[in-house]
Amino acid sequence: MTRLEPDSDHPSPASGDSHPTPARAEQTNAGKSNPQQRDTDASTGPRHSVAHCPICDGGLCSVRAFFDHSVVPNPLAANEPNIAEVSRKLSHGLVICDECEAIWLQPDIRGVHVYPDAQTPHCPVTGKPLYDWQTSRWATSEDVASLGWSDAINPSLTYDPSGDANSDA
Repeated sequence: MTRLEPDSDHPSPASGDSHPTPARAEQTNAGKSNPQQRDTDASTGPRHSVAHCPICDGGLCSVRAFFDHSVVPNPLAANEPNIAEVSRKLSHGLVICDECEAIWLQPDIRGVHVYPDAQTPHCPVTGKPLYDWQTSRWATSEDVASLGWSDAINPSLTYDPSGDANSDA
């Protein structure tokens, strides 16, 4: 993963990593790891965006919600000890450009951003796959509110990839 300083296309000296710059990210976009997973995820509802990407000028920076999973024994299934309930708890959010995949850890996209590995993108917080439907999704209105990021959302940029613009904005 590459850490970039604000208003720069070059890795920070502290990172010591010469990983993708925006131009490299654009070149490697064709080799993204799992387009079918993204297509499935993209059809789950509106994408809440904060702005147009200041890095590539071509994408929208949308909020992605990440969840912790915990397995809780189901007290109603005492006769079947292998039955448990999986609980999903919102743990954090990221803002991700849908074109160059620049990632911000907060909705202020003027700050430092990072790039995931082009072949196997992972969350910079958890290290889990970035687009794994079991641990993340494009944020719903409720997710955005729970993160405290509602004021950062630009309603005119909220869109539904399935075609229904501003459907839950």
